[in-house]
Amino acid sequence: AFLAFSSLSPCSAQAAELERVKQQGEINIGASYNTPVLGYQDSITREFSGFEIDLAREVAKRLGVQANFVPVSTSDRFEKLEAGIVDVLMSHVTITDERKQKFDFTDAYYQDVVSVLVKNDSQINELKDLLDKRLVVVNDSTSAQALVEELKARKLISADNYVSKNFDAYSWTEGVTFAPCADNKVALKYLDDDKVAGFVEDYTVLLNYKDKNRKFIKDNFCPQPYGIVGMKGEDLIPELNRIIGELVRDGTVERLKKQHQLTF
Repeated sequence: AFLAFSSLSPCSAQAAELERVKQQGEINIGASYNTPVLGYQDSITREFSGFEIDLAREVAKRLGVQANFVPVSTSDRFEKLEAGIVDVLMSHVTITDERKQKFDFTDAYYQDVVSVLVKNDSQINELKDLLDKRLVVVNDSTSAQALVEELKARKLISADNYVSKNFDAYSWTEGVTFAPCADNKVALKYLDDDKVAGFVEDYTVLLNYKDKNRKFIKDNFCPQPYGIVGMKGEDLIPELNRIIGELVRDGTVERLKKQHQLTF
């Protein structure tokens, strides 16, 4: 048995992920724990809830295994995937060409947009009002890049030196600047303490934090398709993609979206 295992190439070992998951009877899913409408873990019961959680349970059911949820943040989710702590991610991960070079994705199961949350008394109402402002984004989010691309598209900045694959939010200086932070809780504190003028993130994520003191600017932009993410070359993602297709066609995804009031 040892010799047989040793003779497997790295690629064939990767391809055996689907069988491994089925044999162990569960799939370890990296899930958001602090975004109630998408993925949230109760601090007392430790139970997970949200649209992505319910969808993940449906995916696992059709795969014939149990869903085991592992809390991940925007900042550490890819680290946990690469370290093998989770088998896949279902944590509002936007599908991008850059990420596809390193990871495999299913087709999209949900499409969000990017927006900006500001304080009610800020006098910031639309994209042009963000110029010369400092904004906060969570580490490893694609939202800062989406905002720069939108400002460029609307000719609010020239961005002549912008190169998509080389974009670094925290060194960007034209039109807007960005403050880094580890998670949504820190980002909100920056906003409430007036350390930044706005919090840039996916609309559905920000929706959890809109209250009597905070508002959205009127502009939503840059569609953000979410997919299940796995390591490159594994046979798990093609099977999960087949299941996602089934769930879209039979109306399960739409039913869960309505159940969690995911409309904008």
